[in-house]
Amino acid sequence: MADRSRVAGYGDVVATRQLWVSYRAPRLGEIAGTQFNLGTLDLGAFGFTDPDRGNQGVTAAFIIGSNPNLKPETGNSRTLTLAYTSQALPGFAASLTNYALTFQTYLYS
Repeated sequence: MADRSRVAGYGDVVATRQLWVSYRAPRLGEIAGTQFNLGTLDLGAFGFTDPDRGNQGVTAAFIIGSNPNLKPETGNSRTLTLAYTSQALPGFAASLTNYALTFQTYLYS
């Protein structure tokens, strides 16, 4: 979905604003494939500790493959552009663009 408005400014300057909404559903292979549980990895052996648990070593499950609990990824994009085209200098044009990307959710479980 997009909302685009173009406003003619002063002289040869044009301002353009764009708002976009993005949505990405998980692919089938990301949610409906095979999982392999390779066991637990002791990260404490590599110096990773948990300060909230008295600096105990950290362990993590090592699982590769699909994840049936993935949620869709959503976000917004905003763009503002100021463009200048010179009538006095044929062929001269300049523009300045500002954009922002905001993700509400990433693919996660």
